Amino acid sequence: MTCETHYLQKLGIHMETSSKEQANAYKKRDKKHSQKSEEAIKKIEVPTDKIVCGRNEVPSRCGTCNSQLMIGGPIWHDKIHNIDFVKQIHDKCETDVGKKFGTVDRIKGVLGGIIDEDELSHKPLSFDLSQICSNLKVINPTSREIISGFTSLNYKLAQTYYDPTLWKTDAPPEAIYDIIKAYKKQLCEKEKTDFFLNIHKESPMMTILQKPLEIEPDFNMEKLEQNKKLRKYFVAPEANWGPKARATGGKDKK
Repeated sequence: MTCETHYLQKLGIHMETSSKEQANAYKKRDKKHSQKSEEAIKKIEVPTDKIVCGRNEVPSRCGTCNSQLMIGGPIWHDKIHNIDFVKQIHDKCETDVGKKFGTVDRIKGVLGGIIDEDELSHKPLSFDLSQICSNLKVINPTSREIISGFTSLNYKLAQTYYDPTLWKTDAPPEAIYDIIKAYKKQLCEKEKTDFFLNIHKESPMMTILQKPLEIEPDFNMEKLEQNKKLRKYFVAPEANWGPKARATGGKDKK
């Protein structure tokens, strides 16, 4: 059982090199500064691109549970959606032309989820909060309680459009686990149960629970701002949609 903490290590960084920088590079490369290098410098008129190796930004061990890290990837960690184009297509679905399509509600659902998630588009990976609660042996908080807890600490939070159990946030992993720990602590104090019940003594979850809380989230924010969210998940194509009666194999009815 491991925690959901993850870190991103850039394999390369895209940089734009100006003409002046490129010219200086030619001079350093050719100490004699020959006529050939002079001609090459004069030909440089437009900026050029280059990729440089990224610095190591990953700790040697997990900062949440102190376990060894596992390597995964590579993945694309930059924006993948042109949000202006997505909004145009979403608005198009509201027109008479868009309503001609039988799957327009499903299309709007996906596009609406992408729009809602745009403020965290720089976060390519998500957290399964239900799995975190399962590992820490605590019941899942409601969506309102989750949003209240993160919002009270000025963290952004968005439910992914492809899975309702996955959430994206700009909160660091340590803060995410502290929020769930604070929720469990409130429940244990209310129900008078053991905070470490059913947690193995040598497990990473015990390490996490033994750390003192550094934040105090508020799960009952009365003035929680309820923004109008767009429908993001697929809707049933028809009433009572689901598995039908088993196939008869094409036998003729008598």
